[in-house]
Amino acid sequence: MPTLSEEAAKALLASFKNMKPLALNISEAEEESALRRCDQYLDGEIRDISNFPPLSIYYILSKLPKLDQIAFIKNNIEYLQKNDEGVFLYALQ
Repeated sequence: MPTLSEEAAKALLASFKNMKPLALNISEAEEESALRRCDQYLDGEIRDISNFPPLSIYYILSKLPKLDQIAFIKNNIEYLQKNDEGVFLYALQ
């Protein structure tokens, strides 16, 4: 099994800095829309997430404190069950 030198390992870790979670096959416009909807939800402008794209839900969950994440999941379990792969399955680009 090949081993990484310390320098190669540092270079590999440094390359991860520019990675961001994106739903599979998501465009930049879709990502911006998802972030906008996330912010609207967190600001209290929108409370119904039924028409949100799964990436918005991912961003909401990532920005909420742990206890609020649990409450959000409990309150929106039906949406999450229907869209679990879209919310939780991400690729690093």
